[in-house]
Order: sequence, then structure tokens, then C-alpha cells
Amino acid sequence: REWPEWWDWELELNPHLLKRMEDRRFTEIDLRQMLERASGYHEDVVEGRWVIETRKNSYLEVTFRHGRPLAAYLYLPRQPADKSYRTAKAEPGLVIDFNRRGKPIGIEITAPDKLSAAALNRVLRRFGLPTVTRADLAPLRAA
Repeated sequence: REWPEWWDWELELNPHLLKRMEDRRFTEIDLRQMLERASGYHEDVVEGRWVIETRKNSYLEVTFRHGRPLAAYLYLPRQPADKSYRTAKAEPGLVIDFNRRGKPIGIEITAPDKLSAAALNRVLRRFGLPTVTRADLAPLRAA
């Protein structure tokens, strides 16, 4: 992937960002880990801002309303043609989507502000899937 010249600039953690990180309970280490896993970037709707895409085998999509996470979806490894065939409730606030063959393809997070990595990891381990870290869930606290 081609990265813009600013990608290699030293991070500047201004007071506003530090306050946001503190409010959302993630650290500079969490931030740097997310950036190390970045797979791409695109312009944000706000001019001069960029969205950094971080994906590994799974990736998290978060829907925000009025600056707060409203819902989230953890995409699990899947084939492009996989569609949700059935769902099952797991931990409180987590709904698993399964494809036609019974393989989990995603996890709907209905209460993202209450989600813990431990609860999500219990579900992931049940299916032999890679677990998440606090850094992976930082977008839930990053608004």
C-alpha cells in the first residue's frame, strides 16, 4: 500500500486528543498498535481529516449518532458471498450471524458502550477465532 508522506510524521498528541483518549479509556500504546495494523486510509467527511482502516482477519465497523457509538459489527473471516442465514444471541448485547453452513461470519454489538473485550473474547474463543485486544475495541471509545 502507498502511504501519504504524512504517514511517517511523528505523532502529535495534543491536549484535546489526550482528553478524548482518557475519556474513551485507551492509551497511546493502543493507538500505536492500531496504526501498526492499518491496511488503508481515506478522506473523512470533515475536510483535512482522514480515516485509518485497520483490519486483520476481522474488522470492526462502528455506527455513531451524535458522537456516541450506537451500534457496532465485528466482521469475522468470511467468503465474499457469505450472507447471514441465522442468528443466535450470545453474551448480553452480542448477536452472532451464521452463514448457511453454520459458520459464524459476524457479531452484532447492540450495546457498544457496555462491551468488554473479555465478553467478546469468550464468544470468539467458543468458535476458535482470534481474540480482540482493548486496542481493537478503541474505536468504540474514540468519538
